[in-house]
Amino acid sequence: MDDCIVMSFFMQGDGMVRDLWPRLMGRPIREQAEENTFADWELVPESFSGVCEWAQVILAEEDNSLGMQHRLVYKHRDGKELFEVCVRAQGFVKCQSIGPLGNWNGSVAHCPKALQTLELEGNKLPGVFKLQHQAVENLRSYILATLRSKPTDTRASDDTVLRFSKRVFTKVDARNRNSVRSVLNIGDDPEGRAAKVQMDWVVAHTVNYGNEGPTGEQDSCSHLTVQVGDFVDVAFAFEILTFFKKGKKLTEINLAARDVLRLRSAADFQHMCLAPEMQPLLKAPSIRIAQTASGLHMSKRKREDEGVEQGKKKIRQGSSRMEE
Repeated sequence: MDDCIVMSFFMQGDGMVRDLWPRLMGRPIREQAEENTFADWELVPESFSGVCEWAQVILAEEDNSLGMQHRLVYKHRDGKELFEVCVRAQGFVKCQSIGPLGNWNGSVAHCPKALQTLELEGNKLPGVFKLQHQAVENLRSYILATLRSKPTDTRASDDTVLRFSKRVFTKVDARNRNSVRSVLNIGDDPEGRAAKVQMDWVVAHTVNYGNEGPTGEQDSCSHLTVQVGDFVDVAFAFEILTFFKKGKKLTEINLAARDVLRLRSAADFQHMCLAPEMQPLLKAPSIRIAQTASGLHMSKRKREDEGVEQGKKKIRQGSSRMEE
């Protein structure tokens, strides 16, 4: 199976979720003039039942020392070749550690746990963002149901955040050390720490970063260009790892970012929010919660000191008359 070379988009009704962002900001400029002529596999169904007929989980061929690895692939693609499901989502960067070495602390022991992470949020536009989150949850639920397994991460249910995480290192097969090679450049490992562990662990894949220019040109850029508050378009696949812990079957599902394209900087979006037509979209509707009657007809309970207070009031009034 080849690497991810095709993309899919989340559906909402008869359109795509990315087109619900204001001013078509969810589409790269080069794609804004394109007609929506997509094959079925390019559009992720919005219902769980639709997802069940759209994708399937297969056992991966890769050998993984951490557990059993699976892939989510398209169920109805033309031809005999299997293609991994790869989806695009948009949002605002909440926090990130998406450098080539991620959060790796430099030790050999931390190599299997080191992750590249990216969190997106809806910022001032949570409605559109939550539609994407629900679509991701449908895919996640399908994977868990297929494998008859429990999730390792319960935080995924938080619909205000999409968490992307990808393992930094790949384990080197001692029987064939040339089977996987590092893709790091000298500048990616300035302290030479990754070079010291490359006999056992290598960085075989990295996230691609790009920046969209004012006329739609997409240029490669450093991961340092992507900052908190930026609006980005992320292409991701599902990393699925199943293992047993204390006799319990667990499945780790990571949304593995492949490509990150910055569409708008945080400053550009703030300037965009000043436009009059944006105000209705940014203003959260006020919600008034009315008290519901119980339907029971009981006399209201009086405070125990209510009679005392009324007595004091009569005494004060009587005193006033006497003074008069």
